[in-house]
Amino acid sequence: MSTTVIYSWESAYVSAVLETDPGKISERILETLYAMEERFLNPDEIGRAELNAMAAAQFALFTLKTEWGSIRPVEVGEPVEHAAAALHI
Repeated sequence: MSTTVIYSWESAYVSAVLETDPGKISERILETLYAMEERFLNPDEIGRAELNAMAAAQFALFTLKTEWGSIRPVEVGEPVEHAAAALHI
């Protein structure tokens, strides 16, 4: 299966979603959140489609993480430190 990466943070996201080692899932999720945070350093270049993709990816990461424990959702654009605390990582 081939996956086309469109956004700079997507490869980290795909790694998180495809991670099979429960001990590494939190690390992969945090890597994705950091990549998204890095992307926000150039907010003028972020279009609506990417914002929507980020929101969907963050929801998917939340869903993935909730399979391993109870946490609150991460808000789109939330500082990565808060997101990491929300994910208990």
